[in-house]
Amino acid sequence: FSEYLPASLQFWEIQRITTSYQLFFSGLALAFSLLHFLLFIFLPKQRQNLYFSIMTLFMAILTYFVFRVFKINEPDAYITNFLIFKISVLGVSMAGLHFIYSLFHRKLPPQYWLFAGVSIVLLIFSQQLSQRPFYYLSLASFVEETRVVISAIRRRQSGAWIIAFGFFVMVFGVTHQMLGDMSIIPLEYTIDYVYLWGFTGMMCAMSVYLAREFGIINVNLALQLQKIKSLSAKAIDQERAATEQEIERLRLTEENKRRENELEEMRKRQEVLAKLEQANKELQQAYQELRDAQSQLVQSEKMASLGMLVAGVAHEINTPVGAMTSSHNTVIRAIEKLKSAIHDFCPDADQQEKFDKYLKVIDDSNTVIASGSERVTNMVRRLKSFARLDEAEVKRVDIHEGIEDTLTIVHHELKRKAKVIKEFGKIPPIACYPSRLNQVYLNILINANQAISDQGTIRICTYLESNNVHIQIADTGNGMPPEVMKRIFDPGFTTKGVGVGTGLGLSICYQIIQDHHGQIKVESESGKGSTFTIILPTNLDEILGV
Repeated sequence: FSEYLPASLQFWEIQRITTSYQLFFSGLALAFSLLHFLLFIFLPKQRQNLYFSIMTLFMAILTYFVFRVFKINEPDAYITNFLIFKISVLGVSMAGLHFIYSLFHRKLPPQYWLFAGVSIVLLIFSQQLSQRPFYYLSLASFVEETRVVISAIRRRQSGAWIIAFGFFVMVFGVTHQMLGDMSIIPLEYTIDYVYLWGFTGMMCAMSVYLAREFGIINVNLALQLQKIKSLSAKAIDQERAATEQEIERLRLTEENKRRENELEEMRKRQEVLAKLEQANKELQQAYQELRDAQSQLVQSEKMASLGMLVAGVAHEINTPVGAMTSSHNTVIRAIEKLKSAIHDFCPDADQQEKFDKYLKVIDDSNTVIASGSERVTNMVRRLKSFARLDEAEVKRVDIHEGIEDTLTIVHHELKRKAKVIKEFGKIPPIACYPSRLNQVYLNILINANQAISDQGTIRICTYLESNNVHIQIADTGNGMPPEVMKRIFDPGFTTKGVGVGTGLGLSICYQIIQDHHGQIKVESESGKGSTFTIILPTNLDEILGV
């Protein structure tokens, strides 16, 4: 036992050192990965932080599984560990290449896609290949990265020498390790775990680079702040001088006025009066704009309150309708049982015929009740869908559902004068603000109905063209003259008279469509009706980045 004790202690000492290396370097790489991922979250425009985070994450995985191989005894576990090792080599190579390109290139060059294609092929056949092809790809990527870094240094790009130092340390360490693993460098000339120090050098260089970048940003901000202060002081001096000059000018003007004749005084008074009138006009215009904005806000509040009211009413109606539907189904089943009982216990044909007449009346009544219940249920569903209190954010919906919901709301008004014709095309769900689009449909349909004097038609047509949805709402009403059509979307403009309209409906519609990055157009002619065309993009979520 005493003979084997030193060897055992030496083995456990190696295991302890290996575990320490594993925990230290894996944890260090993982910490850098998390740090740069958080930097990317807070500064998403600096995408190089994301690529560096991915690269260091693969470094952490690579380090962990390289040391883990010393603790594996099972063949399957060893194969799995080796596969993860090869994938990590690919990840470090491609993420590092992407990172270097993001620092010193505006867009990815064609050779990157060549590396990406080779990586995909290696990934597909990773279980059948040894580590040599993966090492060759990594060495090739190092050559390309070296070219990019040297080119950046020659162009004197900011901070390129810092990244170059860390990168060359990493390239030296990793290349040395790979050449040693492939027995190109003799074993006695290899350095244990040298690639780990290469990784550490790269991570430290990136930290220095970030610190330098933040320092430069702070210095630039300080310089800009100082410049702003200087300009502000200069502006104050200029304003003071201008004020003094204005005071002196007013004094001289007053002296000249006293020396001028009455005609000159009258002319001056008229000029002052004209200025006052102009100022009064501007003040009235500003006041009118303020009132329009306030009215628009009130209109929005009304629509929100209407949505809450509609949702509440729909909920209250839904409860008794559900109970009625359930009870009606029970009655139908009971009547069916009653029919069977009558035929079984009443053999008299005349009596059965009389009962059949009564039962037919009941069946007809049940049909009417079922139809009415279904209609109320559909109406409640449309009301709840129209309210859409939970859809204030961008959401992909079927625009036809919104149009149908709005038609349900205004059905009572439309059925008196207008026949609605729907020509819906095949349109996929689009990203939009559903409740706000419902408000647009509502305003246009109400205006179309009011434009029809006696009996007319409202045609709703939808189609998809060039990745845009077109919604056309045409009526056969009175139409509009050109002078009205030019101002139709102006806030406060209305042709309905005092107390009938606020002139904000179509103005709000215009703003809602603008918020959707769309267009709203109108074509009209007196006596021939009007056609409103709404054009909406299908990818509002991508445009807004949500």
